[in-house]
Amino acid sequence: MEPLPPAVSRMNLEHLKTFHYVAQSGSFTRAAQLLFLTQPAVSQQMQGLENALHVALFDRSRRSITLTAEGEVLYGYTRRLFGLFDEIGQVFQDLSLLQAGTLTLAASAVMGSYYLPPLLRRFHKRFPQIRFNIRIGNSGQVFDWVAGQEAELGFAGRTRRPAQVEQTLLYREPYVVVTAAGSPLLDMHRPLRLDEFLQASVVVREKGTRTRAKIEEWVRKQGGKRAPSAPLITVGSLEAARDLVAAGFGAAALPRLAVTDALARGTLMALAVENFALNADYYLLRPRQRKLSPAAMQFLHALPPLAE
Repeated sequence: MEPLPPAVSRMNLEHLKTFHYVAQSGSFTRAAQLLFLTQPAVSQQMQGLENALHVALFDRSRRSITLTAEGEVLYGYTRRLFGLFDEIGQVFQDLSLLQAGTLTLAASAVMGSYYLPPLLRRFHKRFPQIRFNIRIGNSGQVFDWVAGQEAELGFAGRTRRPAQVEQTLLYREPYVVVTAAGSPLLDMHRPLRLDEFLQASVVVREKGTRTRAKIEEWVRKQGGKRAPSAPLITVGSLEAARDLVAAGFGAAALPRLAVTDALARGTLMALAVENFALNADYYLLRPRQRKLSPAAMQFLHALPPLAE
């Protein structure tokens, strides 16, 4: 490590703390009382700090103590420094208090069923006394629950952007077209055309879900005049869609997280479709104006690094 500049090396934390109290109170006497020091000790420390920095920090020409321009600069730094100290103390106090309480989270189906469970397991192992209340809904419902303070944190696709909810990109999930093992679609030995994909997609999610909207958006971009029409089966969950396809009902485009295990077991097979490249972005939703509970703050710290 490079040596500190001489002026910095001659400073110490206690002198900066004394300066901070003097600047904050506007009085050597008051600072001495707050720090349980004598006034001469405070004056001596401030003189030493001024000598170390080669500047005058206080204007002593008036009856009351005021900061010089250099003193104001240093006070700006000590406010940040001791504010950070206070924050560190608060964080670790909160950690020690996480012995009880309930953390309410809201999540869409993909995030609630596949993304959150491993995080919840790790958090529970560290804070076993915290109980969870998980609300599962579509992205619009998740947004409303966070905006209405019915959930502290939300995990869902991006929706509208009122000022009261902050949305931060958290995770990018690719979609995979799957069909049952042994499906005749696999015998084609080539990628499906758009019209073939539409004809094969007989199992779809209900209107209003992110999965349904993403597929319809992709179809439109490919020049399709319509999304899968008159689906044979409309389902209310990813698991139902996955299981029906595995039972032989055509093909479906589903989030990779929802079919990873089935692909590994061989009950589903990936199916190539021309120009199919579809991702869904998922966001962390949190209220802007609401102070989060210690449990919610610690859960935020436990999240993987946010997506760039």
